[in-house]
Amino acid sequence: MTGTTPTGTASTGTTHAGAASAAGFPPPAVANRALTVLTLLGFITGVDGQMTGFLIEPMKRDLNLSDVQMGLLQGTAFGIGLSLASIPLGRLIDSRNRMRLLTLGIVL
Repeated sequence: MTGTTPTGTASTGTTHAGAASAAGFPPPAVANRALTVLTLLGFITGVDGQMTGFLIEPMKRDLNLSDVQMGLLQGTAFGIGLSLASIPLGRLIDSRNRMRLLTLGIVL
């Protein structure tokens, strides 16, 4: 972003701290810490999602369900739950403090 200052000299729109901080990027240490936390959370979420696979056989035996019925139950439950939660949670995120909601989501 180029312009002129009140004295008529050219201005590039950046500060002495550098273009990265002017663009709103965090310092590298903070960015690396955030990346590490989000990577670990992604790993935990993946492991959590795989745990359902270990529970399918005991659930099928206990509920006396076929493979097709179990697949329909899992897919339908996930789809309905996701679709019912998406709109209210989207509105909540748009209207509240995102950092607090992210922290709450990580803790839960």
